[in-house]
Amino acid sequence: MGVAREGVARMRTFLKSMIAAAAITFSSVAAYAAAPPITIISEFQLSGTPTMQYTDSGASGWSLSTIGTQSVFVTVNDIFTGASIGVGTANFLFNGTGTSFAVNTSGDDWSQAFTGGTLSLISTSAIGTIASGTNLLSLTWTGGSLDATIPGTVGSARVSLPGGAFSNVTSGVFDFPPARLLDFSIALSNATPCITFAEVACPVRGGVGGENLPDSGEVRFSNFTASQQGGFTAAVPEPGTWAMMLAGFGLVGLARRRNNRQVTVAA
Repeated sequence: MGVAREGVARMRTFLKSMIAAAAITFSSVAAYAAAPPITIISEFQLSGTPTMQYTDSGASGWSLSTIGTQSVFVTVNDIFTGASIGVGTANFLFNGTGTSFAVNTSGDDWSQAFTGGTLSLISTSAIGTIASGTNLLSLTWTGGSLDATIPGTVGSARVSLPGGAFSNVTSGVFDFPPARLLDFSIALSNATPCITFAEVACPVRGGVGGENLPDSGEVRFSNFTASQQGGFTAAVPEPGTWAMMLAGFGLVGLARRRNNRQVTVAA
């Protein structure tokens, strides 16, 4: 009977620790939601030189990729405070693909969904305390979209990748967790020719152009090149909540070790 009571007591202790840790974990999720997003990396071009290329490959779909590996200026910020760690240069590589057709979201705004892709930012200069050659951020993703106003040129298109679509996230600068990526976006500008469909003329100076947009059907954006500017935003839980969450996980681990040790002794 005494052994049975001890077993029940150990089980109650273990369940209490699990419930406490679960509550701490759920509270950390709420803290993520409440935490203001911080731009941890922003990258930009100084000129209008094309850096991205969109290609419609017909039946096989379409792609949007950097033209080679692009050298970009980057600002890296502290993930907890948002303060700048430093400014330098990095190699930016982006490759996204899709098979979907354009969907009219509102008015002249259209969207094409990505199937997925990869991207990376590798520093090519010292950025504050970050050494040259450091992997600032690399990842793969599924989902996301390429959105554009038709017809459009400067500032009329955007790549949007939601944080929930990211996988294989690695970085020599940030730890995941406690950081959690929220999203990544690229603003496309200086599109050449303008972003449109094959059936629609680009706007001309002094004119409107671009009438007779397709109402529906299997249409995609036409080929174009553009320059890009983008940035990652991330969130971290409040330091106190993160410490509590770690303590909760430690409590669960301790309960498991104690339970295993007591079972071994009883045996």
